[in-house]
Amino acid sequence: MKRFLIISFILSCFLIGCSAESEEDAKLITNKEYHKIEKGMSYEEIVEIVGGEGKADSKESDSTVHYIWDGKAPDSFASITFNQDKVIRKFEKGIASR
Repeated sequence: MKRFLIISFILSCFLIGCSAESEEDAKLITNKEYHKIEKGMSYEEIVEIVGGEGKADSKESDSTVHYIWDGKAPDSFASITFNQDKVIRKFEKGIASR
C-alpha cells in the first residue's frame, strides 16, 4: 500500500508539472499567430488565436488599452493596442521572421 501511494504521488507531481508547462507555452505568441492578427479584431479573438490572455501594459484612455504577449525567443514580444475592444495597432520585437 505504501508503495502504491508513493508511486501515485510521484505520478501526480509529474502530471501537474507537465500541465503547468503546457499552459505557459500556450500564452507565448508565435510568428504564425502574430501574422493572423488583423486590425479590427477583438481582444477575445486574439486570445483565441494565441491561446492565452495578454498582460495589460498600459491604458491611454478608458477605451484604449495595450496588451503584451511574450514570444518564445528571449526578449521577444508582441504589443497589441485596442480601442473599444478592436485592434488598432500591433508591434512585435523578435517574433516575425525576417
